[in-house]
Amino acid sequence: MKRFRRAVFAAMASMAVVSSSSAQTPEETACMSSYKPENAIHWCTKLIESKKYEGQQLAVFHMQRGWLELGRDNYQIAISDLSEALRLRPPAYPGEIYSLAYRCRARALANVDLEAALRDCAKAIPPHGRNFRAFMARGMVHLRLNRNREALDDFTKAEQKTAEAYYLRSVAHARLGDKAEAEFELAQANRVDAAVTAKLRALGFK
Repeated sequence: MKRFRRAVFAAMASMAVVSSSSAQTPEETACMSSYKPENAIHWCTKLIESKKYEGQQLAVFHMQRGWLELGRDNYQIAISDLSEALRLRPPAYPGEIYSLAYRCRARALANVDLEAALRDCAKAIPPHGRNFRAFMARGMVHLRLNRNREALDDFTKAEQKTAEAYYLRSVAHARLGDKAEAEFELAQANRVDAAVTAKLRALGFK
């Protein structure tokens, strides 16, 4: 899932400044780093537990820790942190659509609260915009619910060429009876990263 982590980090970079009145402290910078997830989680936890932050600043730390835990496959922890980020968010919080999309993804991967996950993803997709993370996550939820046409539509809208996207499209095609497309997408997925296809299959996407 390295490409997913890089994509998430790119999104988070625009929110890295947690204070408009001063530069980041070394601890804040360490929390916002993605290169050593365990170290970043450690510092995010320290900042959260310090009780020195509130509102958007605190929400950003919970969001950062949440997506890091999501990348480590700790789905329930991720859901908890992302839910707290959303609870703390102020009006017009810039990270809301990301928190919603990541929580939708975490729920899809954990196979829990799927209807709530659909609501998260729906809120994460702007009326006239695109959010490929939300489309991919919602497609996963649709697969869990055996809504295969809806899943394929979302994966198509996401326009991704990752092993994950190829594999999930192959699952949707196979369930819809399109053997040729399913085999083509599966071959592409295995070409990009066979480990990802094995992981998704183990999670029940098959």
